[in-house]
Amino acid sequence: LAVPYDAEAVAVTLADAFFDDPVSGWIFDDVAARPAQLLHWWRWRLAHLPGHGLVLATADDRSAAQWFGPDPVDD
Repeated sequence: LAVPYDAEAVAVTLADAFFDDPVSGWIFDDVAARPAQLLHWWRWRLAHLPGHGLVLATADDRSAAQWFGPDPVDD
């Protein structure tokens, strides 16, 4: 796993991966506009990760995962 990852490459990978996802298709229902909309979404999402979020990617950024655990407990 590669850290740090290339945010733009990971955004492209995730946008491609979610193109045919049923929920993505429902949210972004214009098939012609969906690639640009998904890319915008993933760029925004990666830029606004919470402090406890985690992104893991392969060295070439062609496979990636994003994870958010529960909010940290305040002491």
